[in-house]
Amino acid sequence: PPASQHSNEASTTTATSPSATNGTSPKSRLDKHRSIIVDTIIAWSDEILAWHHTNRPSNGRIEETDNLLQVLRRTAHGFTNPTNFAARAILLT
Repeated sequence: PPASQHSNEASTTTATSPSATNGTSPKSRLDKHRSIIVDTIIAWSDEILAWHHTNRPSNGRIEETDNLLQVLRRTAHGFTNPTNFAARAILLT
C-alpha cells in the first residue's frame, strides 16, 4: 500500500483501540501488574508481618530530628566553631 494509506490505517487503529499497537489487551496488562504486586507482597511477607507484630515501628522521630538539625545548619550561616553548633543542636533536640 502507498505510504499515505498506511499512515491513515495506523491512526485509525490508534483512535479506535490504543492497546492494539502493543498487542496487549487491558485485561492482560492488569493481570501482569497484579502478578507483579502479588510477587512483591510474597517476597516482602516476612517484613510485612514483622511490622504488624512489633506495634508498627516508625522512623518518624529520627526524621524529625534530622529535619531540625538541617534547619539549624541552614540558619547557622556558617558556624566556624563546631562546639557551638553541637551545643545548639543539643538544645534544639
